Amino acid sequence: MKKTVLGALLMVAALVFMIPAGLAFAMPGFESGSSVELNVYNVKEDPFLGWYGWWGEKAASRGRISVTQGENGWYGFEISWPRNASQTDMWMLTAKPISKDTMQYKDCQHYLLTFNAANRNMIDREETIHLSGTGTITVNSANEMIWRDDQDRRAADCVFVKLNLPDGGGL
Repeated sequence: MKKTVLGALLMVAALVFMIPAGLAFAMPGFESGSSVELNVYNVKEDPFLGWYGWWGEKAASRGRISVTQGENGWYGFEISWPRNASQTDMWMLTAKPISKDTMQYKDCQHYLLTFNAANRNMIDREETIHLSGTGTITVNSANEMIWRDDQDRRAADCVFVKLNLPDGGGL
């Protein structure tokens, strides 16, 4: 019995210590004695940190924008705009900064969502409006967000203000 337990412990030790070391040596570009450099995102250095979270349409408070931090300098935006009690327009896009106060996008997906009459949390139908919208999103000196969509023109003349809600991510 002692040999079996000791053997099992040695096997676990080999798996824990030797396999990861072997995988490291097998990685491309690994040289003995070299260190691996990780790219770590530093939120304090992000000039667009103030954009993260929820924004609401200022005049009628109908439209909502959710902004999240993406990867490699891209940012995620989800925009919802109710048409009526059972339908909502939804835009999803990724944008990249082109100046200190403006981001540009070329991949906007626009959907019309029709909700179940009995359960507003269930979507009965999703209609694709377009899949390659373009435009810009700007935050002005008054900390107001302006969305300029080249296809739908839904937000022409609309101003969004930062809402005091938890950080964005899904509408």
